[in-house]
Amino acid sequence: MRKEFKTYEEQLDILIKKGLKTDEKSLNILKRNNYYFLINRYKNIFIEPNIKPNIFKSGTHFNEIVALYDFDRELRMIVLKYIITIENTLKSILSYEFSKKYGYAYRDLSSYDTNNNDPKRISELRGFFKSINYSIKKSLSYEKHMQYYNKNYDEIPLWVIINSLTFGLMVKFYKYLKEEEQKRIANEFGITREELYNFLLVLLYFRNLSAHNQRLFDEKSESRILRNKYHYILGLKDRGYNDVMAVIITFKCLLEQKDFNMVVKELDNNYKTLFNRLVTINEEIVFEKTGMRNYRELLKIKN
Repeated sequence: MRKEFKTYEEQLDILIKKGLKTDEKSLNILKRNNYYFLINRYKNIFIEPNIKPNIFKSGTHFNEIVALYDFDRELRMIVLKYIITIENTLKSILSYEFSKKYGYAYRDLSSYDTNNNDPKRISELRGFFKSINYSIKKSLSYEKHMQYYNKNYDEIPLWVIINSLTFGLMVKFYKYLKEEEQKRIANEFGITREELYNFLLVLLYFRNLSAHNQRLFDEKSESRILRNKYHYILGLKDRGYNDVMAVIITFKCLLEQKDFNMVVKELDNNYKTLFNRLVTINEEIVFEKTGMRNYRELLKIKN
């Protein structure tokens, strides 16, 4: 059985029959935004619970769904921007600490924790080296600084290739390092190596969601950050571990204070814009969905 094609007009008519209010601009908005990405991803918060077939809460307007869509789009941009900031810091610290001890040996098994030559870990590391080689080969086709080092020196140092490596590769890089190097890198952020690794796993998940235009505001990752003082102070029991609030806590731990101040300011503006456009649902419902009700309180807590 295949899903039957619907024209824009038919799509809008379906929404109207489900109780959604529209206006003369709704059709053009629908034309510019895929029905699945706009409606199916963001309608649930406006749907009456426990009623089949689905109907919208009384008074819900098409523009409210658009407002939540716009909020989530801006949230993705905020999250992605500051994850990239952390990514760049990690790359700088990791390449420095690694190169200081191992020089150019970033494709040498002896530079990493092999778990006492465990065959599975050795296989993983060899796959990791292949990924590094692929990144170098790809970058050589268009990055002039890589071409320069490749032409004038015997080998390209880690501090040069590091920006060509994806965040996913950086997380693996950190995972495979020996405990001593992991501790030194984590210490630069003022946290333990276990905390940093779990932070990175959660950031990787939300970075990928943001970069690929996926819904973000109520998503949860399989990986979880470790419980820390911010969870205790804010009284967070089941939130702030694998959701957007976990990302904000991670920002608190890994960003410089001036950057975290900007995170909160941008979140404030994004929420304010959303709340000014909502009629049917209130702030509490939104905060319950995002799990970020008390994100501003992080500003008052000293690192």
